[in-house]
Amino acid sequence: EKRRHNPGPLQMVYMFYSRIYEKLVGKQRGVEVLLFEPIDLEARNLGFRAILDWARDFKLMPAKVGRRELERIYCTVHPGPMPPSERFASRITYEEFVRLVALIDCGGEPMDRSKIDGSQTRCNESRLERTRRLAKFMSLQNYKKVKALLHDAYRDVHFWKLSDGADFDKEARAAEMRSRPQWSVQALPPRKPAEQAQERAACKYLQQFTWQPTHHIWEEFEAPFLDMGTLVVGGPSKRFRLSLTNRGLSLANLHLEAMNCGPLRLPWRDTQLGPGQSVDVLIDFVPVECGEWCGQLLATAAWAGTGPQDKLAKETACIPTYMRVLHSQAGTLEISTRLPWHVSRPFRPGSSRRISLDPANDNTRQLRTPTPHRSRSVTPATTVATTPASNAAFMGQCLSSGRQPPTS
Repeated sequence: EKRRHNPGPLQMVYMFYSRIYEKLVGKQRGVEVLLFEPIDLEARNLGFRAILDWARDFKLMPAKVGRRELERIYCTVHPGPMPPSERFASRITYEEFVRLVALIDCGGEPMDRSKIDGSQTRCNESRLERTRRLAKFMSLQNYKKVKALLHDAYRDVHFWKLSDGADFDKEARAAEMRSRPQWSVQALPPRKPAEQAQERAACKYLQQFTWQPTHHIWEEFEAPFLDMGTLVVGGPSKRFRLSLTNRGLSLANLHLEAMNCGPLRLPWRDTQLGPGQSVDVLIDFVPVECGEWCGQLLATAAWAGTGPQDKLAKETACIPTYMRVLHSQAGTLEISTRLPWHVSRPFRPGSSRRISLDPANDNTRQLRTPTPHRSRSVTPATTVATTPASNAAFMGQCLSSGRQPPTS
C-alpha cells in the first residue's frame, strides 16, 4: 500500500498521456486537471492519439519505430472480438501499454554500435535485451529524469497547442480523427512459444518501473570514484554498489582487489564474464575504527586469445575511494548525517549527470513559461554511483544507497 503512493517512471508516462488532452481542455476552460493523480490501471485510459504523442516526445518515432508498426502493435495488444478499425476508437489499459512497449523492436543495427545507447548490438539478441536497451534510451531507471522529460514535453509541445486561442475541444477531436488509420491494419502474426516466453520476460522486466523502489534509489557518481563520506564509529554502515561490465568480444576473467580502503566489507570471488555481461558487487562501509583512508579498488580483466600471438591480454581499471570515521561526539553526529561531498546530485548546476530543466525553448518563435519552483525538500536523493571506465574494454559502476528522497 505504501508503494501505491509513489508511481514509477512508466506509470507516470501512462498517467501523463492518458490525461494530457483533458489537461489542455481544462486549462482553456479554467478547470484544474492533475496529471499525476492516482489512476485506475485496469481501466481503458490511453488512446492511440496519445501513443503517437508519446512516441514523438520521446523521439521513438520515426527513428526507432514507424507509425505503421505502432498501429500493428496497438491492434495486437488491444484484446476483444471487435475489428481492428474499431479498436483505434477504444483505449488500452496499463498492462496493455506495458506489452506495447515490450513489442517495440529498437536497436537492431547489425554488428555495430547502437544509436540508442552506444552499446554493441547483434541481430540475434533477445527481446529482453532489446527491451532493456529501450528502457535505457527512455531513462526509465531514473524516475526524476522521466518526470523532467514529461515536464519539458508539456511546456515545449503540448502547452503551445493552446496558443492560437481556438476551441481546443474541437482541436482534440480533430487530432483523434487524424490518429485513426485510413487503411487496413492487421495484428502481428501469432508468436511461437519461444517468442511468447521472451515477450513475457520483457513485460516482467518493464513491470519493475510501475512503482518507485521502497527502500532506496541508486544514483550514479559523476566520475570513476567512490566518495563514501564520514561516519561515526559504532554507527550505521553505508552501502555502495559496484557494477562491472565486460566490453570485450570474448570471455573475460575478472579479479577485484581493495588496497588501503579502510573498514570495507567486500564479498568477492573471481568470476568470468561473457561479452556484454555484468556483475554487481555490494560494498559496505562499516565504521568499526576511527581514521581516514584514501584507497582504491583495482578491477583487472584478462582475455585469452585477444593479444599478439594469442597471449593473455590484461587491462586494469582503478577506482579511487575515500572514507572517514570519527569518534562519537556532539559535533560529529551532525557531520555523519550529511551526504558525501562528491555524491551525485542530478539537479545541481555543473553536474555531469545533471538532469537539465532547460529555460530556453526548442522553438525560437515561442516563449517558454517559467520553470517550476524549486523543491522545498532539502533532502538529496539516495546515492547510486557509477564508475564507467571510458577507455577500458570493461566498464565499472559504483553505486551508493541511502534514504529515499521525497517526491518533488
